[in-house]
Amino acid sequence: MRLGVLFSGGKDSTYAALLAQQAGHELCCLITLQSANPDSFMFHTPSISATAAQAKAMDLPHLTVTTPGQEGQELSELHDALRRAQEEHGITGVISGAVASTYQATRVQKACHALGLWCFNPLWQMDQLALLRAIVDQGFLAVITAVAASPLDARWLGRAIDDAFISDVASLATAHGINPAGEGGEFESLVLDCPLFKHPLRVASYQDSGAGHAWRREVRLEAGISEDKQHSPREENTVQPRQTAQTNNPIEQKQTGKQRPTVLLISTCAEPLSEREFVDPFARIVERFGARWIKRHHTELDDRHGPAKERSEEEQTDQQDADAVIICGTALADNAYLEGSTLPSVLEWLRAWDGPLLGICAGMQLLGLAYGGELRAGLEIGLYDEEFEDGISVDGFEDGDSGDGEAPGRESGFLGLTGAQQVWHLHGKYTAFNRLLFSVMAESQKRTDSRSIIQAVRHKTLPHYGALFHPEVRQEQCIQGFISLIRARPDAQRP
Repeated sequence: MRLGVLFSGGKDSTYAALLAQQAGHELCCLITLQSANPDSFMFHTPSISATAAQAKAMDLPHLTVTTPGQEGQELSELHDALRRAQEEHGITGVISGAVASTYQATRVQKACHALGLWCFNPLWQMDQLALLRAIVDQGFLAVITAVAASPLDARWLGRAIDDAFISDVASLATAHGINPAGEGGEFESLVLDCPLFKHPLRVASYQDSGAGHAWRREVRLEAGISEDKQHSPREENTVQPRQTAQTNNPIEQKQTGKQRPTVLLISTCAEPLSEREFVDPFARIVERFGARWIKRHHTELDDRHGPAKERSEEEQTDQQDADAVIICGTALADNAYLEGSTLPSVLEWLRAWDGPLLGICAGMQLLGLAYGGELRAGLEIGLYDEEFEDGISVDGFEDGDSGDGEAPGRESGFLGLTGAQQVWHLHGKYTAFNRLLFSVMAESQKRTDSRSIIQAVRHKTLPHYGALFHPEVRQEQCIQGFISLIRARPDAQRP
């Protein structure tokens, strides 16, 4: 796919671009919005002029747009910049370095959707210390160009992100609550070298300004081009195909048997790069709450009533080892999960599974279709306030125990979510569920075509749940509730 990179010159957008190239995509241009507002929530500003030299080091066209950086205008300015990239460089998708900011992610997703562009955010919801370590491991030379949080001060300007830096920010995160990768604006960075660069950049001079715990450094780079690296990163980078039957701690899994529940994570992503955004966050969350995980693509699920596909012995046992299933979402532009020839067998597989199951966004849509629901158009991007039911009566629990400490036969909210909650939406479709089979746990009122949109459901007799929102963003307790449900039902039957 031909991608334009939303490029600030910092570590995140540069690393995201590298991941896209390693996944086999073509980087066609860098897109930089130069904001006149130093306090812009949307656009990086310190040493932004250095992006021209970085583009030359990557041998990529550089599209720059100057903007006043006013909050109400940022979406339209971003839209115009992406449209220019479409027209001038033929991009079909955009890569961004968004990690946790829903403010930024909402605007990038909306602009891409309006232009029919794919949107990739491969760092989304990534553990921030792990992100820093990955950047160091990939050979990045990135230096700090701004700080804006106590106890950071002018002494941090110019520091390279290395092992000592990671150790220091990890300590500060514990002691002061700062985001270790600077996702809250605590610091900004400038990349001087990385595998994408044909040659490193060198600082000729700089000028610092600020006071207290708010400082910034404007960097002037050396003129001319340094010697090329011995090998071109583009020749060394190889396409990384989708990895199937992935699991965490496979040796421990064989040695300890069923001491920890195992969750089968089903990807609905047509593009492997999207799995970093929509599947990998669940792997990290599931593991953090004490469970193992296995990752498979939805096209690779066994048809229970047909011959199994040829695969290794380890792959043959992964679904039998799973205690529960999470069907993950995918990119807004991705409809392949609804169009492939394997769709009927996927829906049959879902109906056959009677253990705990949680469908997220695209996964919820598949769950609804499996039980005769109707798919409808309904676009929602960003944070929305939803109202969740306090609880429902549920069947199928033994000895009158709902498994969560609540009254017999009654479950607390939607996997622990009750009352008013703010949730992250990223979907263009939703499913009208069969209400004879499903209890509606959250439903927005008349946001699309004068129709309400079902946001969360639970099957009335099976532990099957659907969430149109993305609980990996700000609602991880929902996943924790699902893991607790698994532990309460160790005898779930599997296809």
